[in-house]
Amino acid sequence: MYCTSAVVRNLDQEEEQLSEELNVVVRIRDRQFIIANINRSVQTEAAFKSYLYPEVAFLQHVGESGLANSIPRQDQRALFVFLQQELARRGSNADLINSVTDSLILWALEGTDPQKGIVLSRDLILQKIEAILPTARSFVRGNLNHRLDKLSSKNGEMGREIQFHSKLNGFCLPYATRQLVEVENAEDAVLKDIVSGIFEANAEQVLGELSPDLVALVVQICHRVVEKAFYSQGLEVAAFISDGGASADNQFTLADCVDEALDETPGVGANSASVKAAALSVLRKAFYESTPQERTYFQKLSRTFALFFSLRADSRVLEYFKSMSTKFVLYVGADLIVRSLSERYLREEDRVTTILLEMLQKSGATLILSQKAFEEIYSHVCATDHEFRHWYESIEPSVSVDFARHCSKILIRSYFYARLRPPEGVQPPSSWSAYLNQFVTRANLHTTAGGDEFLRYLCERYRLQFEPTEVILAGVEQGQLDGLAEMLREVKPEKNKIEVLAYNDALQILRVYAKRREIKDSSGNNAYGFRVWWLTHESHVMKATSALIKHHGARYI
Repeated sequence: MYCTSAVVRNLDQEEEQLSEELNVVVRIRDRQFIIANINRSVQTEAAFKSYLYPEVAFLQHVGESGLANSIPRQDQRALFVFLQQELARRGSNADLINSVTDSLILWALEGTDPQKGIVLSRDLILQKIEAILPTARSFVRGNLNHRLDKLSSKNGEMGREIQFHSKLNGFCLPYATRQLVEVENAEDAVLKDIVSGIFEANAEQVLGELSPDLVALVVQICHRVVEKAFYSQGLEVAAFISDGGASADNQFTLADCVDEALDETPGVGANSASVKAAALSVLRKAFYESTPQERTYFQKLSRTFALFFSLRADSRVLEYFKSMSTKFVLYVGADLIVRSLSERYLREEDRVTTILLEMLQKSGATLILSQKAFEEIYSHVCATDHEFRHWYESIEPSVSVDFARHCSKILIRSYFYARLRPPEGVQPPSSWSAYLNQFVTRANLHTTAGGDEFLRYLCERYRLQFEPTEVILAGVEQGQLDGLAEMLREVKPEKNKIEVLAYNDALQILRVYAKRREIKDSSGNNAYGFRVWWLTHESHVMKATSALIKHHGARYI
């Protein structure tokens, strides 16, 4: 007897063929059979209540889909998972503040049932929202009555989503809305199961004949690591929003996250090394050779953690996203360009940094490459070539993927990954020279002609506007520049102890403020609403510039 929640087409034919093939009578009970018979008798109802219902009852509660388990408090985890579900359902064209307010109202009304006399008044809805998310007070209080009226009206943006019972004098969720909650939870739960299956298949390829229990451990650790990665990024966002205090100490690697997950997971024991290697292999494939399901899963997690950290830190972020200009003027950091170059041999859909730059450009942003940033990028490529010649060229046939993972230069790691384990459908580079020739003729690399060629490539590839040093220096006071460069040499990481890099960072920071004055850039009433910014991950410089930020009344990064 084979039972399945799927619909089996040509069921009689399948039963007959399987019975003949296996020499045993096979009977299939599929989705249609279960639906038709689940209420057939007291016994089938009892079987449902005893065996099936307990396994799916969680789907009836908002946000209980198994996503974002790293959020510590269960009630807050459920709230923010539900928020990301609702914002996705309402679509990108909806007003963000109204969408979040509506979602918070629906969340507050969970458990209401007019047949049981359970409803909530306006005041109780507000109390429930502010109790779990105090920062919401600033936008919910002035918006609540209007949104309650909209949600309970047939003329609301998405029809009537809540009901007002005049006899009970309160609001509740209608059956149709409660069903939507179950559907959203079920979709998330199924998605996580599908991703677990992908992780499991990839882990089995790495682990070979090891036990299913060990494979299950790898899958568990992979989910934990992905959430840790988003959680760590969220801490960075929250620190930036609340006080601009992003710190180099918060930087993390996936290997660090795997080590933490291994320490937190019982049952690993002596298999720690093989489990770690398998987890890293599975995660690398998930991030750099992702399936559509994995990308959807990451998107849901990303949205959940972004909402969790930003709304907990400062609800003004909603106002920022509502009024944010698409006409950005962005000085692109050398670090992002180098990272984008390293994505050359990934599939297009996995080139995260490249996609970011393309999205910004298409939305109307002006992307500027300063001469100092270009010099950093070019110096980095030249130094990388020297390192490859000196350390790796002679041993290249012996280099493995695991060995390549420890290379200090991102372009060398990218080259070896592309050579040794290219994504499906991607033609790998035939040699290091062929790899570099994608960007600049290697024979010209260490010459002035090579620099000119590389600059042309970057400007054309990313549609960058080049800004020479004499333009960058305009409006920058030399004494302030020297003083800031000296301060940056004193902060971590070690790279900023190199005088020229500290000077470049100082000049870039001051150029942002000068450019804002030059184009009369104003933030309006929003703390984050400027157009001109430095787009970079070099957040450690924030530690040395708090006085400068206070003086200008705004951040630059």
